[in-house]
Amino acid sequence: NPAVRITGTTEVSELAQWFVEPVIESEQVTIIYGPGGSGKSWIAQYLAVLVDAGMSHTGFTVTEQCPVLYLDWEATEADLEARVSMIRKGLGFQTEANILYKKMSRSLSDDIEAIKALVRDQKTGLVIIDSVGAASMGGQNDDKVILPMFNHLRSITGIQKLFIDHGNKQDGSL
Repeated sequence: NPAVRITGTTEVSELAQWFVEPVIESEQVTIIYGPGGSGKSWIAQYLAVLVDAGMSHTGFTVTEQCPVLYLDWEATEADLEARVSMIRKGLGFQTEANILYKKMSRSLSDDIEAIKALVRDQKTGLVIIDSVGAASMGGQNDDKVILPMFNHLRSITGIQKLFIDHGNKQDGSL
């Protein structure tokens, strides 16, 4: 990429481009990080419901309604179905959601071509990765694993990416 000149004269409002304000910036990678069991997946699933419906709620402003792809290494289809059902019922929805769920078992890098095809075919606007540690097969602290994974995801343009991650549950570290 060529070098570009930064002038510092851009209006701030031009920089604040949100997909879901104030959580997911457009064209940026967003990571929700915290201890295991602290509700990160619930927040991501709530945001998935809002984006799928194109609905702003409780301080989250959704700027675009679009299909959501939930890539899950942690739970099950039944878990996500139950949670989405509870969230939607709490919001008063009576129609069906259109959130696509994919149970993952290999690294994100190993499955990137299938994920790209799914994003393209489903016209996905938001991909949620639950979780970084599992998607990298435990290599989130290894540059040789994590950097290629993020580069693969960057190669999928025109979509928003929301990652969930937590520290090692065994030793309690973040």
